[in-house]
Amino acid sequence: MTSYVQEFGFLVVVNSHFKVLGISANALKQASLQQDDILDKPIALYFNHLFASEQPQLLAMLGQLVSNEIPRQVITKKIGDKFYYFKLSYHKSQIFIEWELQQKKLISASKMNELGFLFEPSYPLQWKLVCQGVNNLVNYDRVIVLQIFEAGHSKVIAEHSKNKKKMYGDEILSPSFMPRSVYSYYQSIPYRYIPNVHAMHQEFAHVAGVQIDLLTCQLNNLPEIHDIYLKSINVAAAIFFPLFMDGIFWGMV
Repeated sequence: MTSYVQEFGFLVVVNSHFKVLGISANALKQASLQQDDILDKPIALYFNHLFASEQPQLLAMLGQLVSNEIPRQVITKKIGDKFYYFKLSYHKSQIFIEWELQQKKLISASKMNELGFLFEPSYPLQWKLVCQGVNNLVNYDRVIVLQIFEAGHSKVIAEHSKNKKKMYGDEILSPSFMPRSVYSYYQSIPYRYIPNVHAMHQEFAHVAGVQIDLLTCQLNNLPEIHDIYLKSINVAAAIFFPLFMDGIFWGMV
């Protein structure tokens, strides 16, 4: 069976016995494999094509995820002459192996400390300052803070842009802009990244009859209502950080 995920990365999903349940088109192409070569077969066969010498280490790490010995892992691996970021996570008895090309050097510790300071619970949050601090880190055209109210309405309460022009006023957005059905998408992982809003999706092939919940997967597609909205205002790329107050989903940067 086939569904679709974002086009920018690679994804393999395996069960707790390390059998491949699903694989993206990019991951198949990188290993020069076809669906039938790897679906419902041991992930070790796939690892052999990319980094055979490190296969024992990777399998051991997957085992530690299943046994809850280690939390979600982010590591760097070299494939050919290029480095990739790998994220390993365990959700609903399935292991998600995601990776993407390392485009630049790691963000400096000073910048990460600056961002961490802005979100410190003891720090009196000034949302305009948060927007500016985040934009120093990601260097986007515009950063906003969207607050979601208990009744479902939302409002942009702070904004920072390169051109110094505000795009959002004081209008209140209706609950249809942020329906409760999309909350889990944004709050389930530390951030959501859409590097190319206008890109075509890649195929994700999976074993027939197997349910794969992509909720915690970074390659999961943007909710349709927000995909349409971002395209309508000519956004090229977007990143979302969920905000929580007293453990409740409060809004987003």
